[in-house]
Amino acid sequence: MTVEETIGELKEHGYWEIVLKPEPHQYVKEKFSFDDLQNLVVTNQVKRRGIPFPYLSRRSPSNYYVKDDFVESFTRLGGHLTAFRFYRSGQFVHYVNMVEDTLGAGGSMFELHDPHRGRSYLSPSACLYQLTEIFLFASRLATKGVFGDRTIIQIDLHNLNGRVLRHNDNKHFPFHNEYLCHTNKIPIRLEKTPPELQAEHDDLAVKACTRILEQFGFSKYDHNALKSDQRDFYGRVS
Repeated sequence: MTVEETIGELKEHGYWEIVLKPEPHQYVKEKFSFDDLQNLVVTNQVKRRGIPFPYLSRRSPSNYYVKDDFVESFTRLGGHLTAFRFYRSGQFVHYVNMVEDTLGAGGSMFELHDPHRGRSYLSPSACLYQLTEIFLFASRLATKGVFGDRTIIQIDLHNLNGRVLRHNDNKHFPFHNEYLCHTNKIPIRLEKTPPELQAEHDDLAVKACTRILEQFGFSKYDHNALKSDQRDFYGRVS
């Protein structure tokens, strides 16, 4: 499998597209060496779930390459597809599939009351976990000076049209009403300084998750409930 094939397969389903980069006026084409880039990924990965974010392939033969002015890594682990490019300028571009499409609609004691089993869906907690990883990784890179004085963060969720909100565990009560997404892409855009990211990364993830849920027509999700889910995320074994 090539990186093009990996990204092509990713785009057939729901996926995340993440771009972290410096402001244009702080762009330096060869700011980092290739060794720097690999070290930045390894030392700043978020390891709170079974697969680190971002995942750096170390298989033999490895799907990790040095090309032109960037390094790239791509892999498939079970149903998990991921690919990233990290440019010498500090720009980081990442694609990862939505875990909901990998897991399917698993069993729940509430499933008889949930009308959405078998349909494409978005899990609020899975969404929050992914966002928490993104903002935490961005904060770690920013505090290392990767992006300069300000970090541009661009997050796009793709292939959402027709998805519903659904929990996939016994912790949450079901959505008795249908909350349906009518747009194919939800964009998140913001710029932050390194100190702001370091202080706010968890709250930024919660706010971004709330904005995404609102695109499903659901505006009642309690901030404290999301913070509780985020604490569960951090409670996982590193």
